[in-house]
Amino acid sequence: MRTGVLMERVERVDSMLRVGRPSSPSWANFVTLVTIILWAGAAYYIARVLLVPEVRKSVASALAVVGDLLVRSVHIWALTVVLLFAIGVIGAFIFLLLVRKLAREIALALLVLPFVGFGALGIYLMLRGALTAGAVVLVVVVLIGALVLKAMWGRVALVGRMIEVSATAVASEPGTVGAVLLGGILSSLTFIFGLVTSVGVAVDVYLATGNIIAAVIVFLVLMFLTTWAYCYVMYYFDAVAVAIVHDWYRSPDVDVASFSRGRERVGRVKGSVALFALAHGAFRFLIMYARSRREKGLVAAILEAILGVAYEVFRFITFYTLPAIVIHECDLEEGIKRSWDRLKNWFLETLSAAIFVSPVLWVIGALACVIYGLMGFAMGYFWLGTTLAVQPVIAGAIGALLALLFGGFIVMLVVRAIVVAFKTLLYEFTLDIEFASRGITLPTRLPSDLQVQFAEIIREKTGVRVAVPVVAR
Repeated sequence: MRTGVLMERVERVDSMLRVGRPSSPSWANFVTLVTIILWAGAAYYIARVLLVPEVRKSVASALAVVGDLLVRSVHIWALTVVLLFAIGVIGAFIFLLLVRKLAREIALALLVLPFVGFGALGIYLMLRGALTAGAVVLVVVVLIGALVLKAMWGRVALVGRMIEVSATAVASEPGTVGAVLLGGILSSLTFIFGLVTSVGVAVDVYLATGNIIAAVIVFLVLMFLTTWAYCYVMYYFDAVAVAIVHDWYRSPDVDVASFSRGRERVGRVKGSVALFALAHGAFRFLIMYARSRREKGLVAAILEAILGVAYEVFRFITFYTLPAIVIHECDLEEGIKRSWDRLKNWFLETLSAAIFVSPVLWVIGALACVIYGLMGFAMGYFWLGTTLAVQPVIAGAIGALLALLFGGFIVMLVVRAIVVAFKTLLYEFTLDIEFASRGITLPTRLPSDLQVQFAEIIREKTGVRVAVPVVAR
């Protein structure tokens, strides 16, 4: 009975957040059909290559050698894979733990570090006899540092703390990592298969017509569709992760978040996600094309630089667009509008997030990779060294390399999941303030210190005093 009441409250909150209507699903249906065609085309062209007797014979020989090696050492490879998987899982939990404990401190350290470095440069110049230059550097560093630290310290601290909460959300909802994993694998395969299909069709057009221009046009059109399909698959599963984090954040009393529920929500806005992917895909395609023409001259290089800057500006403007689309179940135009409104009202916070989130996570990721390397070295030293009759140090190095490769892949997945969760939670907080200004307190799942801090920010921005809600346990 109580669960049913809590579910009703979750649905009521979602209905309050719903705005307008999502874009037509026809866009998503079209790009999905394109994706299927690209995969089928790749299968066709790969099959055509394999039907060539020489190729088929070479592939069969290679598979026979690999199969024989695996069969003769199946127990070694099987246990090595199991150990690597265990190392990957343990390392992922360690990485999340490090993020939850260190993100705020590392973010603040990265804020201070440039000023410490330039201050050290000033002192070095003075010690080398360049007293005037060193004094000027020190004065400039002190003045600029004081202004920057005064303006940014609290905001960067907030960003660091939100990164820690984002890691908590990912640890609580492994479906976010699963969504990012699926998105990464399927989008990469889509791009590879799209490239195979584009090359194959272009070659067939040229062989049939002898017209190189027609073949190039066909190739470019198919590569544009490939880039769109790649972005759609990636952002579709990112949107699923957004939906999972949204459900986790807005249901403090009963955890309703799940992969299936997130996928169902994204299914209602897939048209908006497809248009969002089309915009990003168009920029990526144009940049790739300009990059391929870079050697043609200065104009192409300038065009690539302009497109690169324009895309970064577009990415910043649409910083909150995907969370807005998923949370409000709205169309692309409304999502971009809401993202722009957040940027205007939360410019420094968003800028701090754009600057510090990735560096903080990669610093901690580097620490995690060191741990992966140590665990891999131990695996190689004590397992591969005795099993393969290899010198223990060499076996340890091999184990460390394997663990680093596998662990690096795991870290990249978790980092992307945390970034998606971070954008979602930061957008959710802006919604808390928006509704608080109307006297409405939305349910949240935040640590007590952040609830107190956010209540103070709401009071400063809106003049509304809100009671700090009880923290769900």
